[in-house]
Amino acid sequence: MVGVCYYEGMGARRNYKRALDFFQRAYAMGHCRSAYFLGLIHLRGLAGRPDKEKGMQYLQACAEEGDEESIAALAALNAEEQGA
Repeated sequence: MVGVCYYEGMGARRNYKRALDFFQRAYAMGHCRSAYFLGLIHLRGLAGRPDKEKGMQYLQACAEEGDEESIAALAALNAEEQGA
């Protein structure tokens, strides 16, 4: 996935805005895993202002497909909110 290359800086210079674009395209075509990366980008504000609500929505969408990293990220965010 090209978005991962830009997100991780593998074979290309790290560029979160380009990664965001590729992940959005992949997600629009039904690639669930791209929602995980979209969630992280939005939560962390890597391509602009942080947007927790949007980030959580993307993580939730991917978690509903059984993605373990999305499930773990959501659990960590929920624990953080509850002060655990």
